[in-house]
Amino acid sequence: MLSDATISVVIPCYNSGSYLKKCLESIASQTVKPSEVIVVDDGSPDDISQIVLQFQNTKLLKHLNSRGIGETRNSGIHNTTGDVVIFFDADTIVDKNCIENMLSCLNEEIVGVGGCAFDLRQEDLVNRWRAIHRRQTWGENVREDVPFLWGICSCYKRIAFKKVGYFDAYFREGGEDVEMGYRIRKHGYKLGYNPQAIVHHQRQDRLLTLFKMVYKWDYWGFLAVLKNDATAVKTCLEIAIGNFQTWLAIDYRKGIRFAVVTIPCIAVTLTALLRSFFTFQTELRHRE
Repeated sequence: MLSDATISVVIPCYNSGSYLKKCLESIASQTVKPSEVIVVDDGSPDDISQIVLQFQNTKLLKHLNSRGIGETRNSGIHNTTGDVVIFFDADTIVDKNCIENMLSCLNEEIVGVGGCAFDLRQEDLVNRWRAIHRRQTWGENVREDVPFLWGICSCYKRIAFKKVGYFDAYFREGGEDVEMGYRIRKHGYKLGYNPQAIVHHQRQDRLLTLFKMVYKWDYWGFLAVLKNDATAVKTCLEIAIGNFQTWLAIDYRKGIRFAVVTIPCIAVTLTALLRSFFTFQTELRHRE
């Protein structure tokens, strides 16, 4: 652990006011306390200022207009001073040892560490599907070299941003964490993972919002892969097929009723893959 490091927590927030208080309460209860917490409101219509005022060492930065998740993370970085910058999504409840467990894995080679998220809301088929099929985790074991950190629960040494640059503002609705992971590893650094760094996700979906989430994750995620490797169409296809095989295997074990959600989600992912490829090709032609 970096015992003498100062810690800043950044919470990107967009229309998540109903979840934010529980998130801030859980951060205030950490075994390792951050020196500062900043909530970056990306142009939300809801007013969260009164929630933020209830917590010490916590401030609010508000974008007048939505700039997207990449730029929102950067605003948090630029307006904090900690040696380590930790990101939690506003709709999470953070386990009390989460910060401590992430920091314990940082070292000279590992410049960022992530944790995992478990979905709290699993009352119906749609939310149960998301909790099982789209888990934000790298497994049950500590790892010293993962491809990227799930943005929902992650930390980076500030010096890493000075070495490789900040989050790419192009990624407005996702994929910024994947793209950052590629860039960090290209520079010869490592990203670690600690399954004991846990957050609990409060999100609740309906079928339509689930489809939108799957589309955004996959469209922007595939673009992040292509941006770092223009020849990676095969890689993106392999990722998609791997996801499909995993989903169908889960359905076989857990119950065929999940296929009602899995089959349309496969179609959504394929649509995201095709659109990301055509978007990338169009942008390449415009650069020429």
